[in-house]
Amino acid sequence: MGSPAYRLVCAAAAFVAASLIGGRVPDPSEAWCIGVVHAQPDAASRTLRLAGSDVVRARHSHDPQYGTFVIEVRFSPEAGAKVSEFTTAHLSRKVDLRVNGRLIMSPVIRSPIGASMVITGSFTEEEARATAAALGKGSSLIEFTVAD
Repeated sequence: MGSPAYRLVCAAAAFVAASLIGGRVPDPSEAWCIGVVHAQPDAASRTLRLAGSDVVRARHSHDPQYGTFVIEVRFSPEAGAKVSEFTTAHLSRKVDLRVNGRLIMSPVIRSPIGASMVITGSFTEEEARATAAALGKGSSLIEFTVAD
């Protein structure tokens, strides 16, 4: 009978209806609802998890202006929307970026990030190359977690 969130909403609706009209509270398996309610991720959630398959492109490059190596990341439209929602909800907060559990950086979100981002830092060329490769690997786990 639908997802656990759907069953929970239906059971809650049945409980409220029964208490309002003085009837017995039905077993959740007997509950019924009109329409479907899907669980949505909470915009204020402290962690956003993406898969490497959500990354359309990840590559390293050299920034001649600063003489450092950077990592350029482009997300799928769906993942970009999630990143945008997450970073908008956590403006001015410190967020840890991890790839497969390894902390990459902990920036303060100054503006929303969307379909693409550039990761800057004091990476060696090999670190930037390896991080870009890990980000683009389909089996990778990418996590943005509010640090404060």
